[in-house]
Amino acid sequence: MKSHHTKQEPDWYISVDFGTTFTTVAFYRRGTPIERIHTIDNFPGEKQHNQTHRQIPTEIWYPKKDAYPFGLIKQRDNRMRFGNEVHRMAEGDEGVDVRKIYDDADRISMMKLLLDKSDYAQASKQRLQKTLESIKAKGHIDEDEDIFFHFFREIFRASKTRLGSDFDEKSIVEVTFCVPVCYSPSAVAVLGAQVERAMHDVQFGTDGQSPCNIFVVHEAEAQAMRALTESLNELDRGETFVLADCGGGTLDIGIYTVALTEPLRLGSEVNEPMAMVGAGDLNDGFRSLVKSILCKELYLENGDVTIHSIISAEVMFKFENDTKRSFQYKDTEETYSFRIRGLRKSRSDDRIQENFLVLTYEDIWNIFRLTVKEIGSMIEDAVMNAKTTGYMVSKIVIVGGFGDSPCLQSYLLEKKDRIAKKLGSPLKLRFSLKNMSAISVATGATMRAVNKASGPSRIPCQSIGILRHIPCDQTEEYSADVLSQESKRNDQEGADYILNTILWVVKKDETARINFYKLDHPYNAGKTMEIGAVEFDISNLKQTIRTANRRTGETIDKAVILVELTVIDRNLEFTARWPPKPEGEVIQGSRKFFSVASAFTPGTQ
Repeated sequence: MKSHHTKQEPDWYISVDFGTTFTTVAFYRRGTPIERIHTIDNFPGEKQHNQTHRQIPTEIWYPKKDAYPFGLIKQRDNRMRFGNEVHRMAEGDEGVDVRKIYDDADRISMMKLLLDKSDYAQASKQRLQKTLESIKAKGHIDEDEDIFFHFFREIFRASKTRLGSDFDEKSIVEVTFCVPVCYSPSAVAVLGAQVERAMHDVQFGTDGQSPCNIFVVHEAEAQAMRALTESLNELDRGETFVLADCGGGTLDIGIYTVALTEPLRLGSEVNEPMAMVGAGDLNDGFRSLVKSILCKELYLENGDVTIHSIISAEVMFKFENDTKRSFQYKDTEETYSFRIRGLRKSRSDDRIQENFLVLTYEDIWNIFRLTVKEIGSMIEDAVMNAKTTGYMVSKIVIVGGFGDSPCLQSYLLEKKDRIAKKLGSPLKLRFSLKNMSAISVATGATMRAVNKASGPSRIPCQSIGILRHIPCDQTEEYSADVLSQESKRNDQEGADYILNTILWVVKKDETARINFYKLDHPYNAGKTMEIGAVEFDISNLKQTIRTANRRTGETIDKAVILVELTVIDRNLEFTARWPPKPEGEVIQGSRKFFSVASAFTPGTQ
């Protein structure tokens, strides 16, 4: 097997922050100033077309299996929805008739949890698995990971449109996807395979046959690139900091050291337990509060209009896009109004006014309290745990969409002073630039992809092998233990073969994998996953090979080809030759590619 690098630079760098609840896509065009990293905005279903730095929900929704056009429903309406479209559908913005062809049981959210094998978020994982079984039974997917393919396919399809006329089929594209530090190589491989599959399907930077350029970055390194770049003059090599990713559904905290400051590279890390806490909790708390206040205002309901639908259509949008983003921790006299058409003034509850629901500071603070306090407590635990393991934290860096919250920021500024006193050492608290926390991973990943210098050594963290059927022939160089495995007779050849043995072509280390043991052998059982298959079409050589066989005395039609494997950058190339020798002719159309980006530590060039 050969290995070499290509020199062609991408025209476009595309980075995907595939979050638990929200996803961001950033892009950069080669040759422009590095400061000009933008995000893909105005995805299908977007309500606020005038805003930038927007994320989309990490959700897809499949239509009912037996749904057909009726009434005002057109055939084009009967399709899988993704991102913003899912939320618009849930809020009833697409119309009552369209909503009827979608079952709540077929809505996929928090799909990223499928890749997390830890004990955390078990309840959410069980709900996800139940939904996957439902849509699998209805024929929407064959395998669980198909949901990733469907989501990325729509992401790339929309991105091609949003990039405009400067992007065409000749554009060279590198896609970077981000993964948590805690992900196993197999989880990265699953995600990478679906990214590659989606790129081929949409022909995003590939004609569907040529290799895909894929790069993998740890979320923490991407976050740090964005959040700390503005204050590089404050960083010292060897310095330790806590990075808290406050997202929509999860809180992810890590302790990192600075390995290099130019370019910024992270060293050793300690990961704290993740927690199911985030901005999404505020939505749930707010919805429950409003529902409890309006539960007796039954005059508002009429036919398909219910208290629940009123909250979704008239109240949640303002909370999500205004109140939640602007609520101040210390504005104790502030009130918050939400228009509800037809609402009548209540004699028993001052919050219920004519056409308006008016909430107090205490109402909103009670929604925020548990979430911000839990985040503060977990950050404190991380700082103190670092001290016990020999790391003295000097900075706390807050990233993630919820990191922009004025309430959370004010609370953490107070909390930081208490932590510093307990630590006995000064602490600095750093936030991303205003309204940039949510996109810090995607934009930071783009910065990391553009500058790959001083990354990890090119040492595999995952072994990659190919399946081979080997003959039970003592003249071959196989050990006695290998040849003792169960074999199967090939009646045409009159020979025995051991089927589905593995030849490891990329090894994690010299002792990681032993060649030519069967897939179900104890060496391999339960430790492997299929990342793809290669088929070579030799039908046009059928007569040529048959004639050559007769000349050598072969009595059966037997095709022997030489398959060359070459690692090119982060791709594994397969090329077939016949006759089966190095100088043999390349079989037309036999060049096949797989991305093996997941086989190397994220950040490897």
